[in-house]
Amino acid sequence: MSPSITFKQATFVVLFLAVGQFILQVGLLARGVEYVAASLVIDDTYYYLQTAWNTKQLGFVTFDGLHPTNGVQLSWFVIILLLTMLAKTKMALLFATMVVSFLLNGLCYLVILKIGAILKRPTLTLFMAGLWSLQSLPFRIYSMGMENSLHALIFWCVIWQSTIFLIRVQNRVKPNFWGLTVVLILNVWTRLDSALLSVILYTFCIVMLASTYRNNFRIFLQKHLKAIAGSSLFASFGLVTQLSAFWLMGDSFLPVSALVKTSDVSWRLSTGVVDKLIEIVILGMPSMLQGRFPALTLVSLGIFGILLVIGARVIIPNHPEELLAFLNLWSCLLVGEILYHLYIAISGVQYTPYFIWYRSPSFIFWIITMSLIALFTFDYIKLVIHRFQIFKWAPVGVSLLIFAVAIYMFARSINFTSELYVARYNAALWIAENSPPDTIFASWNTGQLGFFSNRTFINLDGVINHVDYYERVLRGSIPLTDYLFENRVDYIVDYDIYDSIPDFPVVHSFPLNDGSGRSIQIWQVNSQISSSQ
Repeated sequence: MSPSITFKQATFVVLFLAVGQFILQVGLLARGVEYVAASLVIDDTYYYLQTAWNTKQLGFVTFDGLHPTNGVQLSWFVIILLLTMLAKTKMALLFATMVVSFLLNGLCYLVILKIGAILKRPTLTLFMAGLWSLQSLPFRIYSMGMENSLHALIFWCVIWQSTIFLIRVQNRVKPNFWGLTVVLILNVWTRLDSALLSVILYTFCIVMLASTYRNNFRIFLQKHLKAIAGSSLFASFGLVTQLSAFWLMGDSFLPVSALVKTSDVSWRLSTGVVDKLIEIVILGMPSMLQGRFPALTLVSLGIFGILLVIGARVIIPNHPEELLAFLNLWSCLLVGEILYHLYIAISGVQYTPYFIWYRSPSFIFWIITMSLIALFTFDYIKLVIHRFQIFKWAPVGVSLLIFAVAIYMFARSINFTSELYVARYNAALWIAENSPPDTIFASWNTGQLGFFSNRTFINLDGVINHVDYYERVLRGSIPLTDYLFENRVDYIVDYDIYDSIPDFPVVHSFPLNDGSGRSIQIWQVNSQISSSQ
């Protein structure tokens, strides 16, 4: 059999990918503020930036400067708040946030190296690194300043620590509960909706540990009960700390954004569940595949890939212990993905508009799946053509080829411009120049408008407002007009598609240059209109 490349050689390739990607992504910032506003950052990013900035200025967590809010994910908000303490201007904060996001993308490669090192599989490392570049370089989800990059890094760390735990269990060595527990806590702090997956992974690791004592469960309890109880208490403390932080920020134990996004949960089985499930599965698949194949074709490919890994797990004899532990972890991830998708589909949550950006665990699951398929394929081919020593460099060539494709797609994507973001950016600048500083505005999409206008913008979709707005207006009986008058709102600014906007006069319009006929409009709130009308 031809020898494989050394791990040191694989490390050089992976570091090349990491540094290359960081340079390419940071280079985008040289295009200036207008490019970042029009082509990279989504509206939700400014929710974090404006809230952190106001927290520094006003001393309490608020987006609009009037109402407390907790509509953020804890870890990412803390990081941006720390950046805010260092930044002297909003633009410095914006660019610092983007640099940190790109740095986090690059740090994922280092964790992939850690995983490859404990598995003693440089070939698998190269495949995972190449596929990570294809997901994180050309697609906006990892270049828009949201918590996705942090979540990806944390979840790669979850894979790393879980693998270490399972290998030690398999080798009958005392496992490290604390490393695993810390990364699972951070996983939830980064995305609260990752709690289900964290619980599944922790439970799986404990079950695998207990299974090694199936003939004498008492010894298992004697050796590990204290560590299990301690780590469970520590995890509970982490959750209590997180929920308490939300309460202190905005008077509810769950972030108001979570309350808004799950307000339509109905928990029912219907004919639409299957369609919703297919939609969710596709959204979690690699971005390169989405939209390029029919839905059923994509789902079929996913099922086929899963069956290939399961088949290799069962049919191929004598897997190395490290790889066997990794395959067991992959099985747990598969169960976690299925349960999460079923939860979303059955709950009836409007998945697409709220969760489309936040699928790092799913992306990583598919990266690992495809990497395992590539590894088994490579090992099989190597058995057939073992005479050719040059074949050992094939994984290097494959990873570099994938990176080249990622660069090509990145080059094609960098000239993307959202006409909606352009119109909103122009509206924000116009407002900054043409309204007194004490003018109060409201919008359903307040992030970009509030950040660049330096005016008070009250959020009307509720995700970065106070829980009182959610309870009284969104879920209660208080009419929107009454809320606007109660808060002395002078103008509403948004696209002209909301049926709930009262019949206020339009005082200015910013057309979208996309041929759709849509525009960003400014309505003057008419204090003569009452809730009775």
